[in-house]
Amino acid sequence: LAAGGGSSVHLFQRNSSTPAWNHATGGFAVRAVALSADGGRVAAGAEDGAIRFFHRNSSTPLWTATAGNVVPALALSSDGDWLAAGSDDDHIYLFSTSDGREVWSQLAGGALRSVAIAPDGEWVTGGGDGARLLLLRRDGEAPLWERAAGDKVLAVALGGNTVASGSADGHLWLHDADGNLLWSHDAGDWVVAVGVSAGGGQIVAGVEDGRVLGFTRDSGTPAWSYAAGDQLTALALSADGYRTAVGTEDGSVRLLENGSLRWSYSAEGEIAALALSADGEWLAVGSWDESVYLFRSNSATPLWSFATDGVVTSVAIAPSGDWVASGGHGGVLRLFTRNASTPAWSYDFGSVIPAVALSGTGVAAGDGGGTVRLFTVDSATPLWSYAAGDAIRALALAGEGVAV
Repeated sequence: LAAGGGSSVHLFQRNSSTPAWNHATGGFAVRAVALSADGGRVAAGAEDGAIRFFHRNSSTPLWTATAGNVVPALALSSDGDWLAAGSDDDHIYLFSTSDGREVWSQLAGGALRSVAIAPDGEWVTGGGDGARLLLLRRDGEAPLWERAAGDKVLAVALGGNTVASGSADGHLWLHDADGNLLWSHDAGDWVVAVGVSAGGGQIVAGVEDGRVLGFTRDSGTPAWSYAAGDQLTALALSADGYRTAVGTEDGSVRLLENGSLRWSYSAEGEIAALALSADGEWLAVGSWDESVYLFRSNSATPLWSFATDGVVTSVAIAPSGDWVASGGHGGVLRLFTRNASTPAWSYDFGSVIPAVALSGTGVAAGDGGGTVRLFTVDSATPLWSYAAGDAIRALALAGEGVAV
């Protein structure tokens, strides 16, 4: 587990709440962290523009680089060999982690809000306030292409040989990896969420006014369109692009299959969170009606629901769909099996839980008071807990819960 709290970077192993090491950044807040797939390498970006790279065995950085302003976005390739960084100095950077060498930097025309890197480090993309989407190759400083997005880039997604982006001027853009604009579509309102199937053949876009649009890679004319009728608040896409889950402000949950409504369900409050299992068979829902729900794809009747003591703002589901975790304003982390509405166990954090993460064997949660706890699915006794000193907003579990 890599964590940034206040002006320190912390690294944990699963079996101990005592950090394996801490690194102080000299009083500058840590704004981004990234962890390699095997947990062996760690990167951190700070408010002063410093980018530090560590091996998990030492709190002494292997190297430090400097951007021209705050670094709010980092992404590591799966093997940890390549690091992409986005900065408020309007640049995207790529580093070789073996020696800290800056491979290139590219002006993006505005502060970067998100960056992504392909698993093999071959491609880098990013967007932000500059209203431009860029795609770059690892071996070339100049972008393979860049595209004026018309307004702020709100969402980007990659799949196969396909790059999708949505902007605040209402456009969905689709490019191939060679920089060719395949098509664009004017949705007429903010495109707040996009998804691309693993093979790149199916694209879905969520529009703020509640419309969901489905496309094939071959055409900018929607293959299907679905009007949810209220402001979109949550969206989830299955890995094969076949199923899309949609949540709206009026409390409706809808499951679409290739754009056709399979079923709908009305909760008593705004939908705050959705999570689909890897195969799209199981859907977990968190709502402002203070309940967590589990659905199977073939039925609008919840397999079960459970009334909590606060708004459910975070849900997670294991890739297999066997386990569901929930957290929210009530401050209680709950773990369910998919076959029972009674929690297998619960743990009271005593503070709002904005973030939960779930793997096949591990559960992690972070609260508004800055505490992170790691559990196995078998026990409500934390493997460890750690006080990070500030509210936890995001968590991710690597592999089978071996690192957080």
